[in-house]
Amino acid sequence: IIFYICIGAALGSFSTFLIHRVICKYPIIGIGHGETQQVSPHRSLCPSCEHRLSYLDLIPFCSWIFLRGKCRYCASSISRFYPLSELLLVILSVLVFFTFGASISSFFVLAGLPILYALLVVDIRTRYLPDVFMFVFALIGIFFLCWRIYDSGDILANLKIYGGGAALFLGVSYTLSTFMKLVLKRQALGLGDIKLFGVTGLWLGVAALPNFLILSGALGVLMALICRRWGGIQKMIQRSFRLDLR
Repeated sequence: IIFYICIGAALGSFSTFLIHRVICKYPIIGIGHGETQQVSPHRSLCPSCEHRLSYLDLIPFCSWIFLRGKCRYCASSISRFYPLSELLLVILSVLVFFTFGASISSFFVLAGLPILYALLVVDIRTRYLPDVFMFVFALIGIFFLCWRIYDSGDILANLKIYGGGAALFLGVSYTLSTFMKLVLKRQALGLGDIKLFGVTGLWLGVAALPNFLILSGALGVLMALICRRWGGIQKMIQRSFRLDLR
């Protein structure tokens, strides 16, 4: 459990790194400066004073507590988003341990967690699902499928379940998108959503489609009702995922 807690904290820190780089339009490898977006191999910088952070400044959760939520170099506030994200990934990692145990499958799920969380936050902030995250999530899913084939020794069955799941989820989402566009006269599911459906099918398999549609549909309707009843909810959610992007 301690190992999974440490892994979860590291994954939480990694996910905030990905989110910050994508929202600020910095390259994932290296760092961008101003409008030139020049690539440098430097580590993370303080978003206020742009001082290069040391390893002691990057210890998940602990650094934020010891520094009292302020930059060591300029004393600017550091958003609570960072420790809260790390704490969330710790909780999710422990849940993965209790669900899958200390297994190879759990490591694949752990590898996908920071990508999923990054997709969630970037989507809330920008209403955009980055292709680079989608590609990495799909790649992990393909490796997971390869492991399933190796572990079971049944190539055909796994390809039918998970390869077929990707095709089925993709086809259903595209059909829903087309149908809703005809009925509502506007785009209800974007291309990013359709891609995410397909990658999700690769992870979950054919049999998960009914439960996935029911759950995602119910949550979507619930969120729409909340946003319609209390108009400030959506803005509050967006503010809660703000980063220090100065």
